[in-house]
Amino acid sequence: MDKDNFNELNARLERIEAALGQLTKTTENVPDLMAIGADTADELARQGESRGIDPVERAEAGMSLLLTLSEPETLKNLQSLVKLSNQFPGIMAMGVDSMDEIVRETSCMTEENLAFVIKATEAVTEANSEPPPKVGLFGMLSALSDPDRQKALGHILNILKKLGKKL
Repeated sequence: MDKDNFNELNARLERIEAALGQLTKTTENVPDLMAIGADTADELARQGESRGIDPVERAEAGMSLLLTLSEPETLKNLQSLVKLSNQFPGIMAMGVDSMDEIVRETSCMTEENLAFVIKATEAVTEANSEPPPKVGLFGMLSALSDPDRQKALGHILNILKKLGKKL
């Protein structure tokens, strides 16, 4: 073996020795790192238990979910779902366009009727935010003196008359 080959071989051995030295230092720290990891896991488990969480139950549920998610059929379905989600904006646009067309072509869907539906929905929402009063027959008759109730009742009576004719 000539001197150049010897020097190259020696340099390689020195690099290997240096790498093994680093590996040795790292493996000497493994027990300490494992202890830190175990302490951290124990602390997280204690914190979870203090909030009523069973860490073992959670870990088992997570493993069960992971096993289900990694099944070939589930992965295939998830891929299909991702592909479908990419098409969702177009599907929604088609749906909205179709609804617009139906509203335009339907004679009963006038702006006036839509405004009435919106007002009725707002009224129901407001009424649901208050507890309903207990009202008997005389209380109902007394409530009819309220101009707002008279107006709404008159409108409902008109709707019922027109509906009766249609039936």
